[in-house]
Amino acid sequence: MVSRMNFFRHAASWITCLGALLLVVNGSLAQEMGIDDAQTLISRMEVRSTSAGEEVWIIGNKPLAHSAFLLSDPYRLVVDIPGATLAMDSPDISGNYRYIQEVTSRRFAEGTREIVRIELVMKSETPYVINSSDLGLQIRFGDLTVGSTHEAEEDAGMESGDWTVPQAAVTGDDLTKATQVYGLQAPKRYKGKPIFLDLKDADILDIFRLIAEVSGFNVVVDPDVSGRITLRMDNVPWDQALEVILKNQGLGREIEGNIMRIAAVKKLREEHTEKMMLEDAKRKALPIESIILYLSYADISDMESAVKTFLSERGTIMKDTRVNALIIRDIRGVLDGITDLVRILDVRTREVTLNAQIVVTAKNFARNLGIQWGGRFFADAQHGNTTGYQFPNNFSVNMTDGSDPDLAKYAVNFPSGSQLMAMTFGNVMDTLRLNLALSASENEGLTKTIARPTITTLNNESATISSGDKIPYFSNSGLEGADVTFQDATTSLDVTPHITNDDWINLEVSVTRDFPGENVGQAGPAIRTNSADTKVLIKDGDTLVLGGLNQSQQSLNNQRIPWLGEIPVLGWLFKNDARTSTFSDLLFFITPRILAEEDQVVRTEAF
Repeated sequence: MVSRMNFFRHAASWITCLGALLLVVNGSLAQEMGIDDAQTLISRMEVRSTSAGEEVWIIGNKPLAHSAFLLSDPYRLVVDIPGATLAMDSPDISGNYRYIQEVTSRRFAEGTREIVRIELVMKSETPYVINSSDLGLQIRFGDLTVGSTHEAEEDAGMESGDWTVPQAAVTGDDLTKATQVYGLQAPKRYKGKPIFLDLKDADILDIFRLIAEVSGFNVVVDPDVSGRITLRMDNVPWDQALEVILKNQGLGREIEGNIMRIAAVKKLREEHTEKMMLEDAKRKALPIESIILYLSYADISDMESAVKTFLSERGTIMKDTRVNALIIRDIRGVLDGITDLVRILDVRTREVTLNAQIVVTAKNFARNLGIQWGGRFFADAQHGNTTGYQFPNNFSVNMTDGSDPDLAKYAVNFPSGSQLMAMTFGNVMDTLRLNLALSASENEGLTKTIARPTITTLNNESATISSGDKIPYFSNSGLEGADVTFQDATTSLDVTPHITNDDWINLEVSVTRDFPGENVGQAGPAIRTNSADTKVLIKDGDTLVLGGLNQSQQSLNNQRIPWLGEIPVLGWLFKNDARTSTFSDLLFFITPRILAEEDQVVRTEAF
């Protein structure tokens, strides 16, 4: 590495000395011949605001050969004009502009050359373009899509153009090229080996030889490429250094294998244009052929729209809906490409089989507790147990419903559920009798209904599974009598599958559960609805579980004697209790499977 760097330094010194020697010789020859070149003068600079942004005008007495490069922190465009003189004292232009913050100029000497340097400080990263003419330079900042631009080589001062800027819109390609040459771009990543260059007025061809040795490319330089350059680069990747040098000199490169060709941008563009024109001429010379493509699955109108974009300017297309075929006339290369396109697009739509399980479960529980009791008591002469007082000599208490006292009737009559036991208590004289009955019952049930529907649908097409009842509703229509309409109360599952490229399945699922409610109106019962919508991505063959469409209901009813039924513990003698609980649930299990597809063959006929 050290020897390579020493080689570069020696080469730089040799080139510098050679350049100085050539300058001395040329200067002596110029003096001997009496040649006095006219001095390049920069007479005026100004900034103009336009609808697209700003224009900076640098006016001179002749075309201004120049070089330009970008610097950051702050962002600024530096334009160097060699061999020029400022006709005013280093003017500085500043003002309230949209993109331009400040324009400064100064004159300095670099060796034997006088250079005018103009720095245009920008407020932020801004696209720009430089145009050359016989009167000087025009630098546009802002929206480059308004108006047209000159080619890249004009930026390097190689040719002059016209100040008149046509107002036609710039094409996308032109704008891209102008931005790449003049505009600010995202930083590139350079991978070349770092090099060191410190050259003054060096021949550009010698620099290309050094880069060829470092890069490993076989470099071929166009005979028209010439010029000298002064630069200093320390530890810069060779590909970055080459890009800067080419841009500075208005040159371009093209690479084929390990050969790099360097030529003027204009020449490369002209060669590319000639190559495209030659290829276009060859295409126009090819014979026109015809084919018929029979479609099996694709929509013929959609396929016609897709194929039209691939036809050449000589191609035509017609469709025959009767036989679902496309009739195409074009050159053979285009026809082959269209056939391949149709083979890819005209395929059987993939299908998905949906295996579903609909599970409906219902649980109910009921518990009832009740009590019945009553009795009677007599104190009279008939039963031989008077009170022994004059008044009251006898009395009776009857705790029944007032019917025949000989029967087991109850004063507290709160039965609930099935009677568990009945008891009667009395004394020998039958003056006291107590009747007691206890009732208790408990009921628990579980039902489960399972349905296993299976349905197959096309990719991106919905499939619906439903089961339920139609509820009649009556409406009075006057003299014509009652009208009957039916409303669906169903459990339904709507699924739309979408097969991804990696054979996963995106499911759009909509679940609805409708059932008649307990409240019955004049027209008919109300319908309770439950619904769920979701999107989920699952693997082929996996199972999706949807639940949560459940309902639970609990109720508590009791009858009691006021105040007495609220006494702790003893209150159970004056009340009954009935508890019920119901629960229902709906579960969906969905297992999608992608059906295997077969190879498709596009039927074609040529004529």
